[in-house]
Amino acid sequence: MSLTTDQRYTSVAVLLHWGIAACILFNLATGFFMEGLKGEAKHVVVSLHASSGLTVLALSLLRIVWRLSHRPPPLDAHLSRLERLLAEGVHGLLYVLMLAVPLAGWAISSASTRKGAGAALWLLMPLPKIGLLDALPLPQKVAAHDSAVSAHQIGAWILLALLAGHVAGALKHQFIDRRPQFARMWFSGSSSKV
Repeated sequence: MSLTTDQRYTSVAVLLHWGIAACILFNLATGFFMEGLKGEAKHVVVSLHASSGLTVLALSLLRIVWRLSHRPPPLDAHLSRLERLLAEGVHGLLYVLMLAVPLAGWAISSASTRKGAGAALWLLMPLPKIGLLDALPLPQKVAAHDSAVSAHQIGAWILLALLAGHVAGALKHQFIDRRPQFARMWFSGSSSKV
């Protein structure tokens, strides 16, 4: 079954989707093991993790602007009411977490009390701090740091669960329902729609 241009996401939306997905997968993978690293290896991985997280934040903001200015294709007409509600709910929560989890990570770095070099943005320059958090007195800074760590970890686990549901839904629609889900969120060789 081939899709019309109106049934596909735009090339920009597709590029943002897969770019964000790659960064999130990288961050989830590095987040599970980076605290066990030491020395320069830890600094490099933490810096890349933070850089990728801020990239998720920036690309997510771009994606929201793009989505508000470019109507997405309608959901597949074959979806049940429950599937529509699940799709809309999961997508909404994904957008919230694509903003909240990186912001919590940035807050961790900004409220850190560790001495020495902090994370480096793409290993090129120091990661900027959120001024309000960086300027807190020590006891409040420690409390803010601990709260941000908890929020970041809980958010990452919820994000992982939502991503698993998102992927499971796409696989179900593609292979069980035999609907062209993957073609909706992939580049069309013949379409000039941007």
